[in-house]
Amino acid sequence: MKTLAFILLILFFWFSASAQVVAIQCVKAPRMAYVGLDNPLKVAVDGYPGSALMVTVDNGGIDGSNGDYIFTPKYPSDSITIRVQVRTPTQIKEVQKIKVKLECFPIDSTTFMGHRSGFITAGQVRVAIGLDGNPQGFELTPHFHVTGFKVRVIRDGEEILSKSLSNRRGARFVDDEEVERVMSNINAGDSIIFTNITYLGYGECTGTMKSMEFVAN
Repeated sequence: MKTLAFILLILFFWFSASAQVVAIQCVKAPRMAYVGLDNPLKVAVDGYPGSALMVTVDNGGIDGSNGDYIFTPKYPSDSITIRVQVRTPTQIKEVQKIKVKLECFPIDSTTFMGHRSGFITAGQVRVAIGLDGNPQGFELTPHFHVTGFKVRVIRDGEEILSKSLSNRRGARFVDDEEVERVMSNINAGDSIIFTNITYLGYGECTGTMKSMEFVAN
């Protein structure tokens, strides 16, 4: 699962009569995280060892100890709350609660059978059609899949296929008989163009990616 770089964010929390300094190292930018991805987190509370920290989240899960954690928001929401407590011999003290904004991880492109554009063999196209599962031939970040695309095939200057496919669970060539037939019989020199490529990911994240154009050889 993709792990993201993080930026230091220093927060201050007043506890009792003294200043309690809490240092939180969060993802991408202050108070921001990505739904469905592993977000690194470092927490330090002045005056307490890492072993005394108790860090929880109200969306998804968090793993780690001694100040180093990975939290993974599971559900779409405007924000996730990170709660920091410390354990003492006599009690558990509340130190800080912060809200972290949740966003969908942006994906601007995908690959088809390992290629973004250029030449592709007719055999690779046929292999993609025969692949089990969704999607067929498109590769994305884990927990994301292609839900739709328009495919055009041009042979000797003539458009022999122009179809749009859409399936929330994963668009597949075999969902349409004409698409499956034409893509199964690609000839050398045929142009294959994918446009309007849409995706769905963890936390209901959606988007549209760049078009791709191939020439069969």
